[in-house]
Amino acid sequence: GTLVMTASGSQVQLWNAFSGTLINTLDHDAPLTSASFNPASTRILTTSGSSLYIWNASSYQQELAAEYSGPLDHGAWLENLSRGVRKVLATSGSTAVVWNAVNGDLLLELDHGAPVERVSGSPLGTRILTHGEHVVRVWNATNGGEVMAVELEDPISNTAWESSGGAVL
Repeated sequence: GTLVMTASGSQVQLWNAFSGTLINTLDHDAPLTSASFNPASTRILTTSGSSLYIWNASSYQQELAAEYSGPLDHGAWLENLSRGVRKVLATSGSTAVVWNAVNGDLLLELDHGAPVERVSGSPLGTRILTHGEHVVRVWNATNGGEVMAVELEDPISNTAWESSGGAVL
């Protein structure tokens, strides 16, 4: 890629990775809690306060804004264009929230049962992973049903999807 993204305070800044030149700034009304490119690097997801935003990564125009009843953290993409999956995820306390990334419709609210420290979508776009301090849960991305839960004695420091989407590490 040619862009580097930084999120600080209430601004996302996009930089040319080769020249170090500031390309554009995306302003928000509240401090940012997350910012990420989609897998194709064509769109940017940001969370700020109780709002989730999607921006075009070429024109830098806001394409979508969605509000939630609580503060949002840990935004992530759940996108597999070959399968027609275009969703975005964010966390709010012990809940993982799922929106349609095209029209902003709220699709699912997944109750993890404890504060969610990370949320991620599988590469195939069929599963959602949430993890808290001691529990990992995997959810069906279509109906929100819990597929599996693992409780560990030691605190969980990281989770990741295997690249084909078939396993959680």
